[in-house]
Amino acid sequence: MFLYVLSFFFFFSLLFADSVMVNVNVAIDEIQEIAINGTPPTLTPSFPSSSGLTYSITTNKSATQKITALVDSSFPSMITVALSMNAPTGGSSSGSGSLSTLASTFVTNIPQIAQANMNFSYSFTEWPAGYAGTTMNNVTFTITDE
Repeated sequence: MFLYVLSFFFFFSLLFADSVMVNVNVAIDEIQEIAINGTPPTLTPSFPSSSGLTYSITTNKSATQKITALVDSSFPSMITVALSMNAPTGGSSSGSGSLSTLASTFVTNIPQIAQANMNFSYSFTEWPAGYAGTTMNNVTFTITDE
């Protein structure tokens, strides 16, 4: 019985020690996010450019990032639609460039950042004389390592 009481006392003395060391692990996954805000425009020769479009970006990757864009299908012959994106703080805009089915880079040198409300716009830069018709293309924006 004495051994039982001694064992009981020893067990509870370990539970109620003066200090305890506990390990805490913190894991933060890499983030690369881009969000587009605004209503997709309808461009016409009378209204050849868009306004009121913004984007937000969040990245915590150590490597600098870039933003590319492409369309899902080609525009009709002789129609050119350009994209221009303002860069986040620390990044660089590539200026205005034509959209195509091949990815083009529009923003470079993006550091680790979370920034919202950067402007971007589309412009209708060329169309054939006498052309009548409508085309709709989906634009895919991608943030990736440079």
